[in-house]
Parts: sequence; C-alpha cells; structure tokens
Amino acid sequence: MAVTAFKPITWAPNEVVSESKMDQFANNIQWLKENKMDGLYTLPGGTKRYAGVKVCGGRALIPPAPKSDTQKVTVRFANFFTSRCQPIVTTGVMSNHIRTFCVINGINGLIPDNTGFEIQVVNFTEAKKKANITKSFYVNWIAVGY
Repeated sequence: MAVTAFKPITWAPNEVVSESKMDQFANNIQWLKENKMDGLYTLPGGTKRYAGVKVCGGRALIPPAPKSDTQKVTVRFANFFTSRCQPIVTTGVMSNHIRTFCVINGINGLIPDNTGFEIQVVNFTEAKKKANITKSFYVNWIAVGY
C-alpha cells in the first residue's frame, strides 16, 4: 500500500468504525513514522534526550562595517525552544572575504539559550586597512535543542 499524505480523521459519538477510516488511521500512523525526525541531544553532564528534540536553522545577514573588521548580529529563536534549553548551534560563513572568523555566544552569557545567540564575525588580513568588512555576507546556522 502506497502511503499518502497525512489526513486528519474524526469520529462522531456512537459512530460505527468503518473500514475506510481505519485504513486512513493506519495510513496516518505509517506516514508519521516515515516523516518524523529522529534526534539525540546530549545535555551537559552526559544526560541524553531522545524525545522532543527540535531543529531550526536560518541565515543571518552580516551588514557591512566599512570602518571596522568586526560585526555582531543577534539571532532570536522566538520561543521555539523550551525554557532553560541550551541549544547546540553550529555555523557556516558565506563570504567574499577570504579570512572571516565566526564566534557564537549567548545573548547574556557564554552559552546560547532558548532566547537566541549572538554571532560575532572578524575579518582578518595582514594589512589592517584591508580587513574592514566592505560587503554584506551571510552566516548560515543550525540549532538543535528541545
């Protein structure tokens, strides 16, 4: 049986269970198994979390800083992660600048939390005047938490 898209089903009180609704119910279960995300989030101290793992990602625009070699941008999660969660964040820089370094921190501390994180980029060259961030570029990010 080919699995079709998930389709919500309901029963009215005292409704007789039909074969077509049970088929759709079985189809929905199979669809959920095939489309759910499996994940593992390891908490500090080694505790592992398998249920309720969430992943989000995005692309942050880093604007030019014509008179500086550093720039800072804040990324907010907008209540996506649970309170007290410390998501694991990874980044990738998409830039025309050759030596661009990216560091992430929490908004109010070292570790990102459920509210978001800060991206700080530094452009490095041998000649300090050429290190200024002259063009916009992007930092891709992915966060895993619960």
